[in-house]
Amino acid sequence: MAKNNSIDKMVKTILSSTPKKSSKNLNNGFVIALVLFLATYAILTKNGCVQDFLNLQQIEQKATETSDNAGRVIPETEVCRVDRCVDGDTIIVISNGQKERIRFIGSNTPETVKPNSPVEPFGPEASEYTKRRIAEFNNIVTLKRDGDTTDRYGRRLAMVYLGENGTILLNEELIQQGLAKAQTQFNYSEKMKSRFIEAENNAKKNRRNLWQQ
Repeated sequence: MAKNNSIDKMVKTILSSTPKKSSKNLNNGFVIALVLFLATYAILTKNGCVQDFLNLQQIEQKATETSDNAGRVIPETEVCRVDRCVDGDTIIVISNGQKERIRFIGSNTPETVKPNSPVEPFGPEASEYTKRRIAEFNNIVTLKRDGDTTDRYGRRLAMVYLGENGTILLNEELIQQGLAKAQTQFNYSEKMKSRFIEAENNAKKNRRNLWQQ
């Protein structure tokens, strides 16, 4: 009852302060809209709906902050759209609504964008190859977790397959084309390490790109 009395007083105050010289129709419309708003607010407040809404907003905000601070769990498999290619072995994808830098685990292409370092031979070719191959699959890749999830720079590590649930592993293909070297010193499956070594040996045998001499 106290809330309703306060609202009644508020309405009377507003009505008494409404300019007398204004248009009658405009005043009536204003008053009706105001009364409906206050009545709706009173009902929602009485039923606790307004407070529930505010509580929900606070919960969602805390959840977002917790997620940002603690970091999310890297999924075993995730289909993502590629935002851009940084170089031959690094891309930026849209993951969970945010941009995320992805490093191809086990595959190392020549440098092209490393600060204070020259562009290495076949670096531009590797970058262009990665960009072209991803574009052929409508800029969609499937990321699969294998071993370590991040490197020392905080980049997410992944096996990068072309397309949605694709079977072509870009990490391996770059090695096969002689545009990347296999990195077996890091923590990922022995099965993949064997595949990468075999791909590199094939590239060496056929003198592709990095292995021309």
